[in-house]
Amino acid sequence: MGGGALRSSKHERIIGVDIAKIVAMILVVAVHVNGFGLPYVGDNPPGLGYLLLRSFLGAIFMACINIFAIASGYAGIMSTFKISRLIRLWIQIVFTGLMVLVCLDLFTDIDVSLKNYVKACIPIAKKQYWYMTAYFMLCLVMPVLNAGIKSLNQKELRNLVLLLLGLVCGESFLLSSGALGVDSGYSFEWLLVLYVVGAYLRLYNPIDKSNWSLLGGVCLCAMIAGWAPPILKKSVAHFGIIIPRLFEFVGYTSPFTVLIALAIFLLCLKIPVASERARKIIISLSSTTLGVYLIHVQPVFFSKVFGKMVSKLAVTGGGGIYAQLFFFNASDLYGMHHIGFLSYRAVPGGWTMANNKASKIAHISNPL
Repeated sequence: MGGGALRSSKHERIIGVDIAKIVAMILVVAVHVNGFGLPYVGDNPPGLGYLLLRSFLGAIFMACINIFAIASGYAGIMSTFKISRLIRLWIQIVFTGLMVLVCLDLFTDIDVSLKNYVKACIPIAKKQYWYMTAYFMLCLVMPVLNAGIKSLNQKELRNLVLLLLGLVCGESFLLSSGALGVDSGYSFEWLLVLYVVGAYLRLYNPIDKSNWSLLGGVCLCAMIAGWAPPILKKSVAHFGIIIPRLFEFVGYTSPFTVLIALAIFLLCLKIPVASERARKIIISLSSTTLGVYLIHVQPVFFSKVFGKMVSKLAVTGGGGIYAQLFFFNASDLYGMHHIGFLSYRAVPGGWTMANNKASKIAHISNPL
């Protein structure tokens, strides 16, 4: 597919962005599953194949938030943000958090305190969800940010993108001093950097690679990011060298993670969807990704329910990790999708916004 085929008018919804959001949400669930650690059950310790596969997949999973942030810039640069959308988004966050707490209070033996309910009512101020807090800050500067981006020509914007990525990724990879304040990517500043990247892709579409090239780039970067740390560690240990920290190969601000996210996002944009029915299904799933995120990372649910769910997932080696990782994430996403769908519909105008064919691109109102 040629580069020009990816361009779209301001008023046309780009289905590839919806696909990217769905893929990214699967990766979010996967990275949290991987973060809790999959217990290994067997007579022998995990083999090399298991360890290599887990490191490889973990590097790909980590691209999740970067994909969302790039998608926000790709959609947001052509959208007019309205305060009403931000208010509706805040209502959804509060409603979903309270719904999860009420369900835990009524149907489980988990002790949900009044403090938990209070925090759920002021999620942004209490930083209940770091991404949503950072995204709200991004929304506040978005009009000025868009105007600034559009005032630059292609060369100037390209140089800005390279400068921002070079500074942040270089500092994170080589120094990890935190001097730039991006907090390893868990921050408004990092979302802003990736927003500019997404806007640059939308305005000038500078990357026109084949699907195989992009897929190969994902695999190559994942192999380097996942396998280089243990190799380097053993190599320096062989010479009796002890270093306090290896380079940041895996992390939101890692150059390899950024490249993986870029490649996956561009691959999603290239997926052709001709069927109107398929488009409706994709848009419906995409519109519930925020609900999936808000439910499974709700602080009480995440610490007292989600972690226990993961701990019961035992990997027995061989092909078990393939099947169990896929089954857990697929079933988890499917179940949470329906709950997320209900919370999305509970927000006035949510369902209409998601399915209105004539609407302007609506991704900006749903950051996930």
